[in-house]
Amino acid sequence: MSGNVWEWCHDYFEPDYYRRGAEVNPSGPPTGDSRVKRGGSYLMGEEYGSVVCREGEIMGVGFNDVGFRLVCDEPE
Repeated sequence: MSGNVWEWCHDYFEPDYYRRGAEVNPSGPPTGDSRVKRGGSYLMGEEYGSVVCREGEIMGVGFNDVGFRLVCDEPE
């Protein structure tokens, strides 16, 4: 899926958060002006096509290369 469109994430974005946040499953800062987007898009070079590539973007602005992924629990 990476490299198709940037994927919106629930976490707020802070450029240096990973240097001071939790080492395992960091949840991001509790507030912020922008959210994380990951994985690059078809408009970017291949070096952006990975989930480790992350940037911040202000919510509510529309782009044709940013999307989201729906996750559903399997019924038991």
